[in-house]
Amino acid sequence: MSITVVKPGVQSTIQSRPRTGLRHQGVPSGGAADPLSLALANRLVGNAWDAPAIESALLGPTLRFAGDCAVAVTGAVAAVTLNGAAVGEHRTVFARAGDELVIGACEAGARVYVAVAGGFAAGTGAPRLG
Repeated sequence: MSITVVKPGVQSTIQSRPRTGLRHQGVPSGGAADPLSLALANRLVGNAWDAPAIESALLGPTLRFAGDCAVAVTGAVAAVTLNGAAVGEHRTVFARAGDELVIGACEAGARVYVAVAGGFAAGTGAPRLG
């Protein structure tokens, strides 16, 4: 199943747990700025707590789903709609093919997390150097 990013939001990135054991190679630990919200979003859709999810700062993305899936939005307080109808945060929502999820500006807090059932395939095709 694929998801089309209609609008990216602000500083939207794929985040998961911090990377460890690579600082000696100059790779910082990184990871989600709010690991509890990441874990909650993933828990709501049945993923492992540290599965990759979208993290956006201040303004969330607009996403269009190519297939049916469970999705959850957690973190900062923001208006969230699915096909124009308001949906609650911190709960599981079921999207169908063609549905559009819009996450507005953060009203309280700074980052929102979007997790989908099965997670995101992130970084699987990156070439290895050296």
